[in-house]
This record gives sequence, structure tokens and C-alpha cells, in this order.
Amino acid sequence: MVASNNFSVSYAKAMLMATPDEQLCSPTKNKPVKGITEKQRQRMEREMKKLQRDMKSVEEDYGTNVVRLVVSNGYVSRLLDSDPIADYLDRHHGELLTQLKNLTRTLAIEAGESEGIQRNGES
Repeated sequence: MVASNNFSVSYAKAMLMATPDEQLCSPTKNKPVKGITEKQRQRMEREMKKLQRDMKSVEEDYGTNVVRLVVSNGYVSRLLDSDPIADYLDRHHGELLTQLKNLTRTLAIEAGESEGIQRNGES
């Protein structure tokens, strides 16, 4: 619920219905199955398992991807700081140059904000 930022009663009930019995504290209690068939409930369970696997994969790759993004952003920023490269892009690919500048600026700002949050949290 935290990951999806959804704390509604209907979402909680849907998650309960999609949770396999072996993951429940009281699996013998009847799940609220009002309005869905057993086949639909089983499908929801399968989809929930797949979603959990996908979330775990994203969580495992997140740190690596952030490092790659920061390194790539630094590299592109240095390229754009080179006058011959910036001049060439400006003459032949003006729109691309504008987008790259905006992207590197935005990523630098976001990286600065997250560093500030980390520094404040460490204090």
C-alpha cells in the first residue's frame, strides 16, 4: 500500500483477496469474496505474485540504475560544457541540445536535493 500510495479500504480488500492463504495470519477465515468468482480470485493471486516479483526486481536494480544515471549525467554535462560539441549541436541539432541541457540541469538539481536530504538526515 505504501509503494502504491493507496490507503483506501477497497484497495486493502483487493490486496487481501489477492494474497495467498499461506501469507495470511488467519488463512482459515473466509476472505471477503463478494462480487468475484474463485477463478477471478486465483487470477488476482497470480497477478499479485508477479507484481511482488517485479517490485523486488526493481528494488534490487534501483541503486545500480541511480549510479549509472548520475555517472551518465556527469558525462553528458561535461560534453555539453565543451564549446566545439555545444556549437555543433546548436548548429545541427538545436532541439536536442536544449533537451539535453534541460535534462542534465534537472538531474543535477534532483541529485543536489537528495544529497541535501541525506545530509540533513545524517545530522
